[in-house]
Amino acid sequence: MSTEPHQDPIKPNDSEDVLPVEGGRLILGKDGHAVVYADDGSVLTFNEDDENGTMEITNPVVSRIEIQDIRLVSSYLIGRSFDDTIHAIEFVGGGRFSYSMNPAGKVIALTLRGVDFFRSPDDAVCLRGTRPDFRPNATT
Repeated sequence: MSTEPHQDPIKPNDSEDVLPVEGGRLILGKDGHAVVYADDGSVLTFNEDDENGTMEITNPVVSRIEIQDIRLVSSYLIGRSFDDTIHAIEFVGGGRFSYSMNPAGKVIALTLRGVDFFRSPDDAVCLRGTRPDFRPNATT
């Protein structure tokens, strides 16, 4: 996975599909996907057909990752892919969070499915557990 800054995907004829949002630009795809290109260089991708709100974030700005209540974690796996380290966390209720770190310890990707979280003012990703409205058996 590349940590290079993203190329601007906006083409001159795409202007009707690009919406300014706080901290970046939202591009609405004709296939039901939406992508937010944030001013900090991170890229958030989600599919509006996914009722569970799966999000993939590449090149995120993350100071740390916090789990607010460790008792809500049902499994935690750590693996390797080439030089990167991958952490996968499942919460009671089925919410899943994973992240990849490069050898220097920089978080290069996040994936969230059915997880209640927030981003703190100092760029920490704070995980609260599975969202109350999450349906683990729903198709994505």
